[in-house]
Amino acid sequence: MNRILSILIAALLMLTSFVVVYAEGYSNSIGSFPSIDGFDDLSDAKVMLFDVDSGAMLYQKNACAQAKPGSLTTIMTALLLIENTRDGDWDTPIHALKQTNSSWSERGAQMGLAIGDTPTRRDLLNALLLCGAADAAYVTYELVSGSEAAFVDAMNARAIELSMDNTHFENGFGLGSNSHYSCARDMAYLTIEAMKHDIFAQVVSSQSYTCSSGCRGILLNNSNTALESPDCFGIKSGEDSEKEHCAIIGYIEGDARLSAVVLEAASESSAYSIVERLVSAGFTSYMTECGLRSYSPTNVIFTVTADTVLLSEPGGSPVRNAVSGEKLHVCGSTDFNGNVYYCVNDSEGYLWADSAALSFNAYVNDIFIENGAELSCEIDTGAQIETNAFISTRHIIESVKLTIAFADGTPVFTDSAAPGIHGTFELGSSGISEHLKSISIQEGVYTCTLDIEASATIPGCESVTINQRNVSILAVGTGGSCISYNANSGQDAPLGECFFGSTIIPQAVPSKTGCVFSGWNTMPDGTGMTYNPGDEVLSDDSLTLYAVWSAGISSWNASVEAAYDSSLRLSGSIENPAGILTIRLAILADDVSTYENVFPCDSNTVDASAFTSKQPIELAPGEYVVELYGMSSDTSEELIFSQNLSVSSSHQTEPVQTAEALSPQPTQESGESGFSLGSIPIWVWFVLGMAVVAGLICAIVIIIKRG
Repeated sequence: MNRILSILIAALLMLTSFVVVYAEGYSNSIGSFPSIDGFDDLSDAKVMLFDVDSGAMLYQKNACAQAKPGSLTTIMTALLLIENTRDGDWDTPIHALKQTNSSWSERGAQMGLAIGDTPTRRDLLNALLLCGAADAAYVTYELVSGSEAAFVDAMNARAIELSMDNTHFENGFGLGSNSHYSCARDMAYLTIEAMKHDIFAQVVSSQSYTCSSGCRGILLNNSNTALESPDCFGIKSGEDSEKEHCAIIGYIEGDARLSAVVLEAASESSAYSIVERLVSAGFTSYMTECGLRSYSPTNVIFTVTADTVLLSEPGGSPVRNAVSGEKLHVCGSTDFNGNVYYCVNDSEGYLWADSAALSFNAYVNDIFIENGAELSCEIDTGAQIETNAFISTRHIIESVKLTIAFADGTPVFTDSAAPGIHGTFELGSSGISEHLKSISIQEGVYTCTLDIEASATIPGCESVTINQRNVSILAVGTGGSCISYNANSGQDAPLGECFFGSTIIPQAVPSKTGCVFSGWNTMPDGTGMTYNPGDEVLSDDSLTLYAVWSAGISSWNASVEAAYDSSLRLSGSIENPAGILTIRLAILADDVSTYENVFPCDSNTVDASAFTSKQPIELAPGEYVVELYGMSSDTSEELIFSQNLSVSSSHQTEPVQTAEALSPQPTQESGESGFSLGSIPIWVWFVLGMAVVAGLICAIVIIIKRG
């Protein structure tokens, strides 16, 4: 009997496990990761390395060991403040403080609130995240929950929701007894959730913040000194009541963001050092070997060849449908389970598409060159030449060449580098800069030319070499000023000059495929002072002007004809040299729309017959107007075709299909209809499983009673 009983219990456990797993949904496992070595010296460290975007946990040591989170606690305080603030309320002053708590100064860092201050929620958020301010935490308690006790309860409840099962908070700023604790894994979970909010990501990346006038313009400086690195996107550093240091710091490489948690480090420098080592090892191992998010740097347009699903990650859950003909901006690729997936920079975030559903369209030239203030100015004769010039692109920067030459082209200095990287390459930290410091050139006016060669490549597509050049003016010992022109990812900017007091903007303008030149600006993003060709520039200082681009002007040529024979037929073509984004087909009867559908496009020429060939459009007898509206890269829709159409009783008289009827309907594959197994809905399996379990329980009871 014992043998039979054991078998039945084992079967019961297996079925129970089956029901639990599939009732909750499919496993979200994203595979195993390569080992990360070289951390044997961190025997007592409490650390966790993770991917901020995918949530993948890449490396851990003592990650679940209980530890004091210190002022990292304010990440949870900030999260609750964000989740309880409406978008329009961030800059609304809070009622004047009637009192300040003397214990604030005894319990952590301060932002410096005083009686009568009227801080905004934005002030409080910055104070919490930049300096772990206890006084900001106390005001947040009252604002969100009404009291400290109620707010702490909310913190612990939110921790449970985030699966932070080894965490307990006693306050919102971190300094407390041994009953205030967390662990590296839980703090990673918290950070991943907080980074989903744009305002959180913006604040933790800021080196400083000036409070509103209601807080007397208090200046807050970020305690996270890692932000001095251009690759750091911030988060938070801090310490606990025993002066043990902690940090959660993130770095970016390409489009991948890795972060590491370190708790109870011996010193601030030790915490930062451990983070940097972990993240560096993560990029080396995880990004190149794992295959889940091993981005290949590129910037390319692909076209969807057939309706497909964009996924949260390779092999992951569906996020949205991409329709045939849709244009996708691909920023990377990876191999996963034998398939190539492309990473899509989408309005929903970074999504993934199976390469089999996409076709190559074109590489994008996104190379931006900044010659730097030192190469676009006037300097004294014999002065040392430095440079803060840089190049940024998603493509691989194969070579960088700097040439300084007389106006007639005779070179006086030339040097080059072969970085072989994507992202940003800074000349100031390269051998080119060191060589430049060692030369001295005579009085005169020179051109400083940066020539860039980059390679664009993505699996399955032919590689392309992209060349870009930018020229600036350097004057030595002239006493004048220099004006230089930057094409801002375009081509053929006019040559600058050395001037005295004033100069005229030349009539010659640069060019950029698919774009129209809109003028010159003192800032690359067009937020500075604007100049147009022919304008006079009055200045005693050197300056660089950047080309400002707008989308190409539409120029439609629609040779289209509509006819009806049992269903609507369109023939002819539509052209626009600026590119076609969408075509909208509308059918009206008595000025009332009876049919409407939008067709994504990705070229300069479209065959009109494609709009009616896939899905017949049948109309009842009557008088109609058939209209086509086009949208080009200028984002404004234009009427490009209109024709009256009569449908007689001799034609098919089925009513017109509505746009809703023709729109793609969600399927079970999209993830909106629940899970299934073997084409049988999961609830059926659940009921069957429970029935079997009940039967086994009854059998066990009968066997026990019979002895």
